[in-house]
Amino acid sequence: MRRGKKREESKVPSPCIKVCSYGNEPGAMYCVGCKRTSVEIREWIILTDEEKLNILKRISDGLY
Repeated sequence: MRRGKKREESKVPSPCIKVCSYGNEPGAMYCVGCKRTSVEIREWIILTDEEKLNILKRISDGLY
């Protein structure tokens, strides 16, 4: 469990661009602005840098 554990401050910036919306199509899973799922957005603060980099790689590869 990650909560309650002290972590080093992350060097990985959030991809948030302050355009928070999930689009109009039913079942839209990814934010229109940052291309993260709601779980990825919610958990970003407690993810490891490696996990964050994996998410950024998925986004840059266009897998959303």
